[in-house]
Amino acid sequence: MLELHHGSEPPILQQFKAQYTGEYTSKTWQEYKNFESKTTSDKPLIHALHTLQEGLCVYCERPVFSTAPNQKSDELPRHIEHLLPKSKFPQKVLTYTNLALSCTQEGSRRTLTCGAKKAEQELPILPTQQHSHLFQLDVSSGRLIPASTIPATEAQKVSACIDILNLNYGELCYQRARITETVQKIFLDTTIPAEQKQQSITAYCKMKTAHGQPFAHTLRNVFAALLS
Repeated sequence: MLELHHGSEPPILQQFKAQYTGEYTSKTWQEYKNFESKTTSDKPLIHALHTLQEGLCVYCERPVFSTAPNQKSDELPRHIEHLLPKSKFPQKVLTYTNLALSCTQEGSRRTLTCGAKKAEQELPILPTQQHSHLFQLDVSSGRLIPASTIPATEAQKVSACIDILNLNYGELCYQRARITETVQKIFLDTTIPAEQKQQSITAYCKMKTAHGQPFAHTLRNVFAALLS
């Protein structure tokens, strides 16, 4: 799961709020989407979130497409996710820091993960909170687990997040394990100088922002000792 630091609110949200006089409800979100579609065809809010997240799903860290599908097989459909569900927190329906991009599964045989699985449930840990130290990756299986160093109460929250978002779905674990194995080969290769290892793994993880490639935020934590 990414750690989000939203920054400035996109102008399109500011414009809508400035002209909106009603009370915020869950239906206000549809009114905003109607306003945006009439104002511009560029989907500026999605573009802002896609840039913020460097093209990754906020929950599973897989690539999602931006304003239109580009036929890349590794990019998933996406939707704007309310981190705090709009049915329970209507006052947050247009709060920029409550918005993120989540992947969306399509097709009759899909397995729900991320925002589609979460639906209107509340997460005990939000992407806007500092949480990297709470999650740990089991390298061999690709499963996310609570970090071994955290209190039991925090571990319960981590496990709940993983379950709510279905982040240990088989295909996700397989993809994590495969990519981790590739990076780990560099990490363990004694013929590669330490500086070159650091450069190679840093290049993948895009250390400036801690993510950018699939699962790179998670991998940063796995290889933190080398990348520090």
